[in-house]
Amino acid sequence: MLDRVTSRPFPLIKQAKGFSQAALASVVINILSLALPLTMLQIFDRILPNQSLGTATVLVVSVAIAILLETLLRFARSWVLAASASHFELSATINTSQALMDADYQQIEQLGTGRIFSGLSSIATVRDLYSGQAALAIMDFPFVVIFLVLVAYIGGVLVFIPLAVWLVVGLIVWLLGKKLYQVTNTVALSDSQRTRMLMHVLIGISTAKALALETKLASKYRELNHQRLAQQQQVDWLASRLQEIIQGASQGTTLLLVLVGCLAVLNGELTSGGLAACSILAGRAVAPLSAIISLRSRLVAAKSAMTSVDTIVNLPSSHFTGTHTYQAKLPAPFIKLCQLSAKRVCAHLDHVSLTIPANRLTVVRSDPLTHASLLLTTIGGLQKPCEGDIYFNEIPQYHHNQNEFSQSVLYVSSWPPLFDGSLIDNMTMFNPELAPEAMKLADDLGLTTTISRLNNGYQTPVGEGADTRLSQGAIKLIAMVRALVQKPSLLLLDEPLVSLDIDGQNRLVTLLKQMTPEMTIVASSHNPSLIVQCDAQIEIGSSGHAHLSQQEGA
Repeated sequence: MLDRVTSRPFPLIKQAKGFSQAALASVVINILSLALPLTMLQIFDRILPNQSLGTATVLVVSVAIAILLETLLRFARSWVLAASASHFELSATINTSQALMDADYQQIEQLGTGRIFSGLSSIATVRDLYSGQAALAIMDFPFVVIFLVLVAYIGGVLVFIPLAVWLVVGLIVWLLGKKLYQVTNTVALSDSQRTRMLMHVLIGISTAKALALETKLASKYRELNHQRLAQQQQVDWLASRLQEIIQGASQGTTLLLVLVGCLAVLNGELTSGGLAACSILAGRAVAPLSAIISLRSRLVAAKSAMTSVDTIVNLPSSHFTGTHTYQAKLPAPFIKLCQLSAKRVCAHLDHVSLTIPANRLTVVRSDPLTHASLLLTTIGGLQKPCEGDIYFNEIPQYHHNQNEFSQSVLYVSSWPPLFDGSLIDNMTMFNPELAPEAMKLADDLGLTTTISRLNNGYQTPVGEGADTRLSQGAIKLIAMVRALVQKPSLLLLDEPLVSLDIDGQNRLVTLLKQMTPEMTIVASSHNPSLIVQCDAQIEIGSSGHAHLSQQEGA
């Protein structure tokens, strides 16, 4: 998991890879930065009155070397922090994606596409805590005290000028930062709503057009967009006010220090070298204010981003305990249902008890058919039962290892999607080693004729962004190839013959019968061509009760 990024941002930065090297570089940089003000003090107060040109030359060369080393160290520190930030983003993305893969399917479905997209995108915002002004402000802040102590030692009461600047600006920053945090949270929520709506519309664009919802959806999106832009304008205004305050504070510090210091020099209370040194040191002490403001605004934005990331990281994991492992795919199972009850919208199962035979083709029928779909998703682990148990070869369903179960049990919906990629990528799940077997299965299902009409054949790009238009029957057969080529132990098919022509139906039924020695197949269907070839039938009534009957000769 992601180490609970929402709770402790500063310890999170300290744990960053390369933090110790960057902190050491900061110590050396700030020590080297003392060379210029101390040299100015010596030149004005001792070297110029005594005209010690040789000493001045040595000091000037030394300061030049110190400035050069400081520049090189700043570059090295920025490089280390950038590398640390990239390492964090990589590991955070991997861990967040893994948390998403391990999460319970129903929880992911409730979360929605928009919030998942927002959470993954927010990792880049959290990344800023590891690099740039946010991390530099933390490293440089302790040296502000050293600079102020030196100003107090050299200039006495002049130290109260930068202290007053810190106090006044800090109060203003706290007030504006509090307002900025509220507005930033509102912007994040509006952005999530806008993204969620946009993705849902794009996914269901055909349905939206068929129902003539373009005007209504465009109006709603325009409203959300206007609301978000207005909120973003407020965020930008507050951020710019903070930066203007910092710039004014820096210039005001220098001006006040010079004016008050001149009076001290005229009264003989301070030397001209001391005034020059105090001016440089006060500038060094106030300079981190800009970084601190940046840190504040970044923390405000990062806190909201962390919440989005944590929404994914803290998703409840699936119910698989992994107490029973095979170190391979499950053997083709017989499935035992014991007093199984499950429920979702327009579908329910009521205390179903039966045994589905292994290495057989079993057809599930129900009225309505949603009951049969619910049974398949429950067996496939996509729907958690309300009561009862499911056993695979006498082993409870959730005692299996999740990865082994996912590789062994495949579910094909009645309207399967295509991924962005080529046809062969969709058939093989991007595994080139499965290409020969996938092409053979495609030929068995009669897909070769359809693919031969495409300009690029198996390399034809498909998916949401592709121009290629395939019939629903072709998409269904591609999904069947994709499932069969994986050689699952249990294949769950929801209305597999829907949208297929007669030839496609006959080919698929023949292929499924040929596959039963290798796997257990359970399909929901009312199609007679599949029912006549099945080995067993499960009838689910409108009450949710079910019974199994064996076909003759099965």
